[in-house]
Amino acid sequence: MTEHPVRFEIERDIAVLTIDNPPVNALGHAVREALADGLSQVEANADIRAAVILGAGRTFIAGADIKEFGKPTQPPSLPEVIAQLDAMHTPVIAALHGTALGGGLEVALGCHFRIALKATKVGLPEVKLGILPGAGGTQRLPRLAGAKRALDMMTTGNFVGADEARVLGIIDDIAQGDDVRAAGLSFARHVIDTNQPVKRVRDLPAPINDPDLYASYREKLEVSARGLFSPFRIVDCVEAAANLPFDEGLAAERTHFQACMDSPQRSGLIHAFFAERAATKNDDIPKDTPVRRLETAAALGTSQAAADLIRAMEKAGIEPGDGGSADIVICADPAQSADAADGAKPGALLISLGMPPGAQASGRAEDWLGLILPDDPACRLAEIACGPKAAADTRATGAALAKRLGLIGLPVRAGDHGVVARLALAYQRFGEALQAQGYDAADIDGTCVQFGMARGPCGGTMASAGQTDSAITDRLLHDLGREGERILSDGQVQRPLDIDIAALHTLGFPAYRGGPMFAVGMRG
Repeated sequence: MTEHPVRFEIERDIAVLTIDNPPVNALGHAVREALADGLSQVEANADIRAAVILGAGRTFIAGADIKEFGKPTQPPSLPEVIAQLDAMHTPVIAALHGTALGGGLEVALGCHFRIALKATKVGLPEVKLGILPGAGGTQRLPRLAGAKRALDMMTTGNFVGADEARVLGIIDDIAQGDDVRAAGLSFARHVIDTNQPVKRVRDLPAPINDPDLYASYREKLEVSARGLFSPFRIVDCVEAAANLPFDEGLAAERTHFQACMDSPQRSGLIHAFFAERAATKNDDIPKDTPVRRLETAAALGTSQAAADLIRAMEKAGIEPGDGGSADIVICADPAQSADAADGAKPGALLISLGMPPGAQASGRAEDWLGLILPDDPACRLAEIACGPKAAADTRATGAALAKRLGLIGLPVRAGDHGVVARLALAYQRFGEALQAQGYDAADIDGTCVQFGMARGPCGGTMASAGQTDSAITDRLLHDLGREGERILSDGQVQRPLDIDIAALHTLGFPAYRGGPMFAVGMRG
């Protein structure tokens, strides 16, 4: 955080409040306090006729400070800051660029006008963390965009671009050019010159009360958000916006927000959020390790997986090349690994589809990595397997390649099987063991699906009609946890959270439970 997280400047009769809290201008306590102080200065100065709030760096405000979740809130809270914004007599313009997400968009909705650069994206993605917008978002967004579109945005957490935000009424205008400060000042000057009064979102008509809409939305969420808590509370909040005066709707939102904060799903989803970002980091690679050139790629041998990988690389801007000069050589057949190593240029990255080769390619063991790709094209997780002799820049380049391909690159130590395969086998054996004890396969699968798994170990995808059998779910966590402990003991991954991410993305373990290691108490 910078020494002054909100810079206060005056340009003639316009105040400019610039939030400067790298990297994403999160709304931590110091930012909230400084923003509230800046707004007080604006109201106290009769010479200031408008104010602009914008973000320094690459974005407006990307949301609240997640690290503060679960801790006592230090005043002023975000709802208090936005209430102060809302009550301002001086017109306040939010000038948006980059992203305005979560609490960032709620700040913008608390302002009286909103302008955005063309590439801006806005959204309320709190549902992905097991919570809901708790600073007026569920009450203000439906007044601008309508109940249905607000529900679409908030129950999925999806973003919308500036063009759609303009059509929905979320922003007032799209600025030309790429200077967000100039855009904010220009819009503020227009507000002053045309003597426009403040436009408070709270004063707009409430969304139309349509009981059938809320009933159908809840029915839809029973399928799309099965097992989740916060999406249904979001529907409750929007229904409150349609039925209650604004301040009572805010109070209802706060009640539902606190219920979400108290839910164990919140801690599980936040663990999954941070785990996904941490899982790609390899503690064995120095931060200044260089990444090799990744401009051309070639495949030795033929396979569908190799062809698919070459196409994915081409989409990412990596050109098809010749095996003798390519920066990346993909070995489609393990039997040809020695030929791949002999024919590739010095410094080329050698990739096997699966575990990296052993002794037959020992002459270039430092250049090899194994890439274990998911069977499901919708899955983003790929294991990057390296042997003990793999060079640091090989490991770093593998991570960079996965990121370039839009994949979550999980670093693993080479072994007989990958982490995903080991977890899948443990899940299968769990089902077999229960059947051997006399459990019915449909009951096993049904209980696991009701627990939140994408499918049961015996292949079923239907939830049980009755109560979840705790003996089955206890055994599920025990068996997956034990296999995770063995994977850690073998040194195949660095942290318990790596196993969680593998299970979440490939085994269909429910994200709101955090992962098998989180669920059994290993949270590192």
